[in-house]
Amino acid sequence: MRSIIIFLVVTLSLTACLDPIKFKFEGQTSHLVVFSNFSSKRGEQLVRLSRSVPFDSPYKVYVKNARVYITSGAGELFEFYHRESGAYYANEGVQVIPGETYVLHIEVDGEVYESKPAKAPTLDESVTIQDILMEVDNKPVIIPGEKELRTLEGFMFKANYQDKAGIPNFTRWSYYREYEVDTQPWNFIDYFCPRGCPRPAPKSCCQHCYVTNKEEFFTVSNDRLTDGRLVQNLPIVFMQFYQLMNTRMKLSLYLHNISEEAYIYYKALEAQAESSGTMLDPPPTEVISNMFNVNNAEEQVIGFFEVSTIDEKNFIFTPDMLPIKLEPFIYPDDCRVIIGASVDKPIGFDEGF
Repeated sequence: MRSIIIFLVVTLSLTACLDPIKFKFEGQTSHLVVFSNFSSKRGEQLVRLSRSVPFDSPYKVYVKNARVYITSGAGELFEFYHRESGAYYANEGVQVIPGETYVLHIEVDGEVYESKPAKAPTLDESVTIQDILMEVDNKPVIIPGEKELRTLEGFMFKANYQDKAGIPNFTRWSYYREYEVDTQPWNFIDYFCPRGCPRPAPKSCCQHCYVTNKEEFFTVSNDRLTDGRLVQNLPIVFMQFYQLMNTRMKLSLYLHNISEEAYIYYKALEAQAESSGTMLDPPPTEVISNMFNVNNAEEQVIGFFEVSTIDEKNFIFTPDMLPIKLEPFIYPDDCRVIIGASVDKPIGFDEGF
């Protein structure tokens, strides 16, 4: 009994001496981060540059003073110009030619970065979309502030396509969504005026806008098990009913034919994102970039220069397709303040497909 008491006293005295550890990491190096998906789709081609920051930093560091350009195996040079938040855009009309090889060049702060040559699959090597299907479905999601999953109804968009026999095919998907929105600028309330707030402050414009959202999916696939077969009902994107805003929407789905190197890169990202961090998880896969510092091969560059040949299908959605009735969208403000909004109608918005 005496030994037990002595043991407890010693244990309690040791625990009383423990202080909380204040972890402060100061050894993280800033790395160049590159995001670029150069494709055969007509439209704006984007290269976004930033710097990695410590995990506890609330800010992003964008690179705004770089020279960015892409060269082709045929000797063409495409300059990209900074517009905002580290985003560099090429002139209108620049696009990938299937079968051509491209290199991304970045010059910033006295350093020169390049990508390894990236080849766009030829049309003969690329798969194309046959059909886009829309089915009522539900999906469990986590609502911020709630502890339990909530199942929400919506539409699952699925695709059918024919794989090319005898040719290794690597694919990923993205979508472009353009929809109408009506707001109530006459009901705007000013909460930040110098005195007498909050108070009504009706805005003279604008009620009707068109909102554009673009989403890249880095979940990719290969045809190891589907070579030469018809791939059917492949789930592409789930949209909750409320996301459709009870208005007309144009949905453009893009099938990116990518290289095996890009596929390996995205699969590594996917494996890291899905890891639960338990002892049963396999060791994390190394994410290998195809970007490098020309003068310092030891410098780590984050990101990947993807070159893709794209096939596209467009889908027009109208409110009468909803199986439920949604309440009107309430937004007491100028619709132009919504991210991605414009009063200009998108090209092809009224077309049927």
